[in-house]
Amino acid sequence: MSHDAHTRAKESIVGGTSDAAEQRWLQKHLAACADCAALLDRAHAVRDALHSAPLTAHPAMVAAAQQRLLRHALELSERESRRWMLTASVAVATLFAWISVPLLWQLARWLGEMTPAPAATTIAAFVVVASTPALLAAAAALWLRGSQHAVEPERIRR
Repeated sequence: MSHDAHTRAKESIVGGTSDAAEQRWLQKHLAACADCAALLDRAHAVRDALHSAPLTAHPAMVAAAQQRLLRHALELSERESRRWMLTASVAVATLFAWISVPLLWQLARWLGEMTPAPAATTIAAFVVVASTPALLAAAAALWLRGSQHAVEPERIRR
């Protein structure tokens, strides 16, 4: 056997192979090469020994991991509640805008007809009043985003 064939076989044994042609070649090579077959047996023995060894951890380490897991779960639930609150505020703002904008437009038109104010003033007042719900929803979203980032430095300190 050539040196390259042994190297190729060792790489396939240690690294594993998913290619069917490579696996067939390795089986043929192992049938003809006792050294590589012994390497495969040793690799299987090491793998079996590693799988059979029990994993133990210090109780303090386990408790710390459990606390971190619970803290992370709490943070996720807080994020979910913030997300729900943001979704609800956007839905309310959208509903309010859908109902109020046509009414505000009628009111602005009526005020424009009743007062000597220029049309541009009436339209500007309409835009300000009509955009208020969207601005409030954006402010709520930014406030929620800011409070979410306030949790991050606290997590880094731990």
